[in-house]
Amino acid sequence: AMAANIANSIGDQLDSVQNRIQRDRAIRGLEILENKLLETSNSIELLEDSLAIFHKLGVLDFSSQVAVYSEYYAQAISEGRNGAAEKLKKTLETISINGIDFMGLEKSLISLKQIKENLEVQYFSVKIDAEEDFVHKFVVNRAEKAEVKSKPIRWLIVLIATLSTFIFSLVLLAFRERNR
Repeated sequence: AMAANIANSIGDQLDSVQNRIQRDRAIRGLEILENKLLETSNSIELLEDSLAIFHKLGVLDFSSQVAVYSEYYAQAISEGRNGAAEKLKKTLETISINGIDFMGLEKSLISLKQIKENLEVQYFSVKIDAEEDFVHKFVVNRAEKAEVKSKPIRWLIVLIATLSTFIFSLVLLAFRERNR
């Protein structure tokens, strides 16, 4: 009975210890991921604020704006509308001055949003590990008390020892008789 209890408690302890270790590691991982998510969100907000400043300056989409304004500028010059051409030229200069910075911020924002998505996926995965207990052991049969007495049978041991001694004595006597 004692051996069965020990065997069963070892399996139970294995599960609880492994769950505790996994939970402790997951909680530490959650703290790290929360900090990274907060940093990333703050960086995204900062980039969006910076892009808002560029939007106020008139830079919305560098590539398409340059193409459209250049086409209208060429059309205004060819039609002889100097006032419109001058306005379009100033707009193109503003876009070209701020365009490189705008494109850099835009690419950084896209990268940070992808990083944030990946961090959120990791966060929810680690959160499951921190909150749930998993069964790590596979028990085919629980240990039970033995049906038959497990101590050695004393009379059988005495009988075997006596027969062994008798046979050894006979072999020894036969060996001595032969050597004489």
